[in-house]
Formats: sequence, C-alpha cells, structure tokens
Amino acid sequence: LQVSDLQSTLKEGDYLRVHHTPRRFPLVYNYSWTSDKQDDSKGVVVARDDDKGYWVIDKPAHVPVHPTVDNVFENVASMIQHARQDQGENDVYVTTPQRLDQNTSGLFVVATSKPFAAYFAKLLRRKTDQQLASNSSISDAIHKRYKCLVCLIDSGSGWSVATAMHRLQKYADEQRVMRHYLEPSIRAPKHFAATPGNDTWVESLLRIKNVGPTCPLVGSEAGRDLATVLWSDKDTIPTKCVAVVEVEVELLTGRTHQIRGQLSAEGFPLVGDAQYGGAITKEKDGELKSMHYIHSDQLALQCAQLEFLDPDVIVKNDGTEVLVPSDRWNTFQLHECWWTSLIEKYQAQSSTNDVVTTNLGDIGRALDMREIESGEHDSDRETQHDLLPPRVQLTPGAHKYIMVKATRPSEKEDQWFVKSAAPSECGGPYHANVAKDLVEWLQAAGCDTMVTGGGRIEYKPETQEACVYGFSYGFGKGDHEKAASIISEWSNGSIKATYDNSDSLY
Repeated sequence: LQVSDLQSTLKEGDYLRVHHTPRRFPLVYNYSWTSDKQDDSKGVVVARDDDKGYWVIDKPAHVPVHPTVDNVFENVASMIQHARQDQGENDVYVTTPQRLDQNTSGLFVVATSKPFAAYFAKLLRRKTDQQLASNSSISDAIHKRYKCLVCLIDSGSGWSVATAMHRLQKYADEQRVMRHYLEPSIRAPKHFAATPGNDTWVESLLRIKNVGPTCPLVGSEAGRDLATVLWSDKDTIPTKCVAVVEVEVELLTGRTHQIRGQLSAEGFPLVGDAQYGGAITKEKDGELKSMHYIHSDQLALQCAQLEFLDPDVIVKNDGTEVLVPSDRWNTFQLHECWWTSLIEKYQAQSSTNDVVTTNLGDIGRALDMREIESGEHDSDRETQHDLLPPRVQLTPGAHKYIMVKATRPSEKEDQWFVKSAAPSECGGPYHANVAKDLVEWLQAAGCDTMVTGGGRIEYKPETQEACVYGFSYGFGKGDHEKAASIISEWSNGSIKATYDNSDSLY
C-alpha cells in the first residue's frame, strides 16, 4: 500500500503482502537527484538530453536502480521521479532500461521518455547478440568499461603474487576474452563455470583491458591502513588476502553479477564483495539476516566509461516518434573511483617506507626464476656434488630468505637449499635478488631448480637462534617448518631453528 491507497476499501479476496522487516536504502536521501555533479557536491547528474529523453547519472553505491518488492520508493527511478515532481513537472516519465547492481557505483542511463527507453534497451540486446554471434570485442552500438579492485588471495601450494599477476596481465596483454557460463537461477550468488552444465546455461564474456600496480596489504603500516579503509571493518577482510590490484574490464555481454562472478571464478574476488569471496560476512548488531541477501561492504566496482550511439528522432506518419541510431557517439567518463584517493595515499606512504619491497619487475623476475631447467639432461652425467653450494646460508639479522629444490634428471632424490641475505649482499631488496646467485650456482652444477617459496629469517648468531616467518610476494609463502628443519639438521642442532606461520607477518 502507498499513501494514495489510504482511502481504498479492501474487498473479500484481496491479497496483502506484508513486509515486517523491509529492506531500507537510506543513502538515497544523501543526494540531490536532479542536480549536476559538477555544480553540487551532492549532485549525481553527469549529462542530460531532455529532447532525446535520457539522463546519465553517477549512481551511488548501496542504492538499487529500480523498486524492490519490499521497497518501492528508495531507488534511483523513484527518487528522480519524485524530485522532478517536487520541482513542478507534470507527466513525469522515468524508467531504467539497464541494470546496475545495488552495491555497484558509476555511470548509469535513465530514460525520461518511452522512445528512448525502447531505443536503449534495443542497443543492449543488440550488443549482447553481436558478441555471442561473432565474439568481437567491438560493438557498433554501445561500449561499457568498468574499474574494479580485486583481491589477491593466497590459495595454497604453488600460489604466489607473481603467478596471480601473471595470469591477470596475460589476459590484458593478449586481449583474450574471458569466457564463463552462467547457470540460470533467481538466487544469488550466481554460479559461473568454465564449462556449461547444460544447454540452458548462458555464455558470459568480458575482456581485461588494463591491470594496475600491485598494492601489498601485509608487512607495512601503509598496507594495513589501506586494508582498514577498503573494508571498513578488519573482521570482514578475506583470510589470506595479501594484496589488491585495480583492473579495468570491458563488459561484452550483460549478465547479472557478471564481472563479480567471472573474476571470482578466476580467483580474483572484488574488494568488499561478500557474495563472491571478497569479504567475510558479518551480521550487524540488531540486523536480521535474510536467507537470500548477504550484506556487503562498499563494493569496489564502478562503471567508469560509457559510450552509445546518439539517436536521431524520426516522426512516423501517425505522429509518433521513434529513435534510430546515428553515426555520432555519446561518450561519458568518470576519472576517479571511490578508492582512487586511498590508493594514491597508500602509494605515497609506500614510497617513503622500505619495509614492503616488491614491484612488477620483481614479480616478473621471480616468475621467470621460479622453475628453471639446467639444460643438461645427459642421464650419464652426474651432479658435480663438489660444486654444490652450502645447504644453508644465513646472514645475521632479519632478512628475506628463499628455499630452492634442486634435482638432477638422473637422480631420484631432491636436495633442498635455504638462503637469507641482506640487500647489500645480493644486489637488491627483493626475494628474486636473494635467489639469483643460488639458482645460477645450482644450474652450473648441473641441477634443475625450483624456488618453492620464501619469507624472512631472523638469525641471531650470538645466541644461535633462527626464526623463519613471513612470505614472498614473488615466490609465495615458503614451507617454514621445512626450512627450520633444514637449518637445524645442517647445523647439527647447534642452531635453535623455530618458525611462525602467522599470515600477518611479512
């Protein structure tokens, strides 16, 4: 029931649906829905063409675009309609011909005339049909690009920031289409899979256009501060999330939760996305939790660029108007996301802090060095054991360490090596610098090598103690227990080697 229904009379057989705990979206009252974004800090209007019948707005997060069954008022369409009526406009028409998730922000088209609503809906259908027919990255009707902040989450053995970034960067460098199939369902979260379960599953396509720099969250005050503001509650930060990175995505098809679901299926959930692994669900005090709704922090997803063909108005013989595509493009762009200033602050802090030392160059070198064959595969040739380096090399103090597995094709048993070094000894501050000389030494001795992980070792020669902890952004987290065992065995027990597997240590 609405206020206009107060004088209505109920009759036998009438059906009433009562929502005793309706979902509320109070943030709608923080904005001026008819004001230009440039002229009013609370304004949301980016552009408007009243002759053609559309507005482009910067939709805030946590606001649905259309009415829900339990809240018909607190949404984009209703707020714009009522704001225009409050300004004295008559016969106001407002509808939303496209979708944008409640927690997603950014550019959004609102139709203020029926002809444009039909026109834009047709453009969207045409875009999806063309992509599925040709798998082309270019649509001649509409282009949409999104920016998002994704989590790099340690998934266990063999994972490292290097391997994760390599996968992301490869998509961008090769401009390959990321393809998944969406299982039909009215419930969320949606299920996206690499192969369809049956012929009812729909194809979902996107393309990664750019990958930003890695922002490590562990091992520095700047990283911890960034994590705190991105998630707003430290208890909701995903377990083993060690870094975040900004990704720019071109959406090729328009499926529900597509970017969120596809990137999560690839192992890169969006920051703040509790439904797809980018946040830990936490029930707020006094808040009833719906079976089909999971509260999210502010989602790090924004529609940052929108282009569509400007329509021409054609008047038909019966006097009605219809819109048809012209060859002119309308282009709209947002230059900042809600997290942009947070990343800039983090980068400024990191530039004056040498605690966390990693960059794309280091990650690339680590990836290249992770597993290397010696090139000597003569089964009759034996490893030159007299040329092998010491199994353990430790530098006093707290320094980065790496662990290397060395093998010969003609021998069954692996040999393990542990090395820590100060930057002044190994030529640089990265784990790849620590590994370089050791890997080259082992290769010269006829071994294939694999850097299995790393972290830090605090070695105190005066007390003969060594503590193994932390992780490597390039090589992944080392087997600290094994490293401590190798140190103890190598020293015949004279070094008391311990380890700490805490995820918060770098």
